[in-house]
Amino acid sequence: MADTYRTAVEGSQDKAQLERLLEALNASPSTMRRDLSGLWVLQGSRGYCATWGDNATWQLTVVPPSEMSKQAWTWVKKRLAFAELTQDGDTEGCFRLHRLPTEGEAEEIRDIVGIRKRAEYSPEELVRRQESGKALQRSREAA
Repeated sequence: MADTYRTAVEGSQDKAQLERLLEALNASPSTMRRDLSGLWVLQGSRGYCATWGDNATWQLTVVPPSEMSKQAWTWVKKRLAFAELTQDGDTEGCFRLHRLPTEGEAEEIRDIVGIRKRAEYSPEELVRRQESGKALQRSREAA
């Protein structure tokens, strides 16, 4: 994997900025990773989110399935009208997000880019999962 960043500090700043978007999108932490070029991204099934590289804005790249029609792409652009369209292909493109998204906009981004939402558990489910994990750990220690 190549390293896209000139310094470790630059990479850390980029990651921190992307973590802000991760939180705003209420996205699963597992979507945050490095791509093949070493750039921090939020990887979705139909695109990805990255920083713009200016420490202030973000890039949304939409690369939908090949069967997407031009009409469907037009609807995607309408749904992401809150972001600046910077590259407009026939059925794919890039947007620039100048601010963190609202809750409704975050839902649109997750849906369009194919980013999984963070799992939300009730307090009872959290307790059940913690107890289950402790029991599993005890059985491993006993073995």
